[in-house]
Amino acid sequence: MNISIISDCNNNCEYCFQKEYHQQHKMLSYEEIDDIIQWGVSEPKIGILGGEPTLHPDILKIMKRVKEMNRLTMFTNLLCKTELLEKMIEIGDVGYLVNTTSRDELKDLFYKNFALLHSKRDYLASRQISFCVGLTLMNDEKIDTEHIENLFNIINTYPGLVHHVRMGIATPFHEGTFDLMNYDTPVKYMIDKVMKDYTDITIGFDCPSNNCQISPRLMGEALENPRIVNFDLGCREPVLDVLVDKSIKYCFSFPDDFLVVDNYQRFKNAAEARQWYIMRVTEYMHANAYQCRYSKIGCENRVCKGSCPAVNEYLRRQNSTFN
Repeated sequence: MNISIISDCNNNCEYCFQKEYHQQHKMLSYEEIDDIIQWGVSEPKIGILGGEPTLHPDILKIMKRVKEMNRLTMFTNLLCKTELLEKMIEIGDVGYLVNTTSRDELKDLFYKNFALLHSKRDYLASRQISFCVGLTLMNDEKIDTEHIENLFNIINTYPGLVHHVRMGIATPFHEGTFDLMNYDTPVKYMIDKVMKDYTDITIGFDCPSNNCQISPRLMGEALENPRIVNFDLGCREPVLDVLVDKSIKYCFSFPDDFLVVDNYQRFKNAAEARQWYIMRVTEYMHANAYQCRYSKIGCENRVCKGSCPAVNEYLRRQNSTFN
């Protein structure tokens, strides 16, 4: 389950799929977030996102509350004050998915924060804090060379900190459209670069890439590649998103694939739909949980430190949650 806790953002990515920086200020209170966490207590992991979640005044309190009940993944651009980042990493066993696309005037802050993390990489490893870097690719007609090179510059500048790269894509909901563009060109460019130049790095895809945004040929190549770690590549993972206006969106969870409800509180007693969703998650988990090639939890192979692949073993261990 992902929870969007605030609409504000301190970045202005031109292809932000939610266009948060155009929205009116909206924010869930700590009490509202706590209620959502308890509502979704059967979820094995919770993702906190925005907008930019580090802008929430209670972010540290929220992180600690999630950690009391679930595994936590933070989706962030890492453009927060360094003092806040230091307090965040004191909360152990958290996966961070860091988007590396940032405005030029904010890059100094971004690199300052990465320098801090690099200086504490042994401490981070001891506390099971993982960092995955990612970026959003444009469509097949344009390879976003500037942002791609910036991502690899981060990896080169701070060796040993990042071991997983995650690619997202600008569609299907870019600018409010459902446009199933083909992303073979930039995806293959990224795969080839990682395979050639970075032998200790694995690569993965954001969920929209699974089975709808790259060709069957490239999908087949990806499935045969041992360093592409998405255990669910080609599958449509059931996902529940709770948005900042308290609406909820189920993706790939029902026969019609999508369900949107205007307020999760009015959905509390919809036991049949909730049970169906849990059933789909259970089926998905049983079908895929044993296919992970790398996992930082319960596995001696420490190659993968990405926030997404690392939850596979955790999901496997949570069978009893869904039974």
